[in-house]
Amino acid sequence: MKVVMQGLDRTPPGEHFQSCHPTRDGHECEIRPPAATVPTGSALAEPSRKYLEPSATVQSRHPNVRLTAVEIAGDEREPARQADRLVRWMQTNIEKAPLDVFFAVDVLEKKKAECQGHAYLFTALARALGIPTRVVNGLAYSKQLEGFLFHSWAESWTGDRWLPIDPTFGQATADATHIKLLEGEALSDLLPLIDWVGRLKIRVLAIEHENP
Repeated sequence: MKVVMQGLDRTPPGEHFQSCHPTRDGHECEIRPPAATVPTGSALAEPSRKYLEPSATVQSRHPNVRLTAVEIAGDEREPARQADRLVRWMQTNIEKAPLDVFFAVDVLEKKKAECQGHAYLFTALARALGIPTRVVNGLAYSKQLEGFLFHSWAESWTGDRWLPIDPTFGQATADATHIKLLEGEALSDLLPLIDWVGRLKIRVLAIEHENP
């Protein structure tokens, strides 16, 4: 998918599945489904240790979080498959509700949250299993609303690449309608979103469908 966005004051971050650059019309981005392997010659740097550490919103060392993560993973040791189990468990056990919950532990307790809460809990569970994971924020296409909306999801390091994962939509590999604008789970990381709400405009330039 190719889009152009107006109203951004910075170029969105890039990954092997997303590339963006400024143009006269705004910022143009191309988003591709993550490949099974990283292309030759594009080895990615190992993730920072901070993506395994707990934070104020992602309490990955909380006893309830760690116990839940281990129970969900069971005997699975491969990171991508562990992440898939986490997503499937959240689809069954965590309700999607317009409820602002700002801490992973609260989501686990209340069993409901909006997309940001889902992203926080998934990230906490993944980090508890030793999977480097980060919260990302941006735009995603909603079939229900027939348009793009601000959304939060996660990216997990599966050994040689970052894999976008959307626990709210139940996608163990987030589809190519996810446009990452920011990374981070702290309030200070999210402040730019305040300026973009109401100003950001998006236009789809091209969509390609892959054959199954």
